[in-house]
Amino acid sequence: MIRSLKQIETLVRKAKDEAYSQMKAPLTPAFSGPVRWPVKCTVGPGLEGAIACESRVGYVNGSQGALIYRGHDVFDLCAYSSFEEVSYLLIHGELPTRKELDVFKERLVRYRYVPATLRQLMSFPIEQMNAMAALRMGTTNT
Repeated sequence: MIRSLKQIETLVRKAKDEAYSQMKAPLTPAFSGPVRWPVKCTVGPGLEGAIACESRVGYVNGSQGALIYRGHDVFDLCAYSSFEEVSYLLIHGELPTRKELDVFKERLVRYRYVPATLRQLMSFPIEQMNAMAALRMGTTNT
């Protein structure tokens, strides 16, 4: 069932409201800034409380059910941003302007191009072919 963008936005906002209503305390990063080693932590069930790595890209607070990318709540990104906008955010550290987004989308389209030879190779069961025939097919420009 295909939903309109407005319906999807409404569903995401409801999910956010429900998730945040169940939080026992306001969402504040428990760790901010660089980690000072050695780190003392108690590892609970499911590695709760364990520090896996230091990251400027994302913040996860599993006990509160929070996920933040580059300072943006994941619920807000889901409701109001496109895949390309979030990809740009993760790579460049900030949401794109309209012009930056247009350029980024054009680059993504160029990266999706698959040469004719590769498209042809993908349609043949190469693993069942003679090695020389597969090599010839892969090096011939059609």
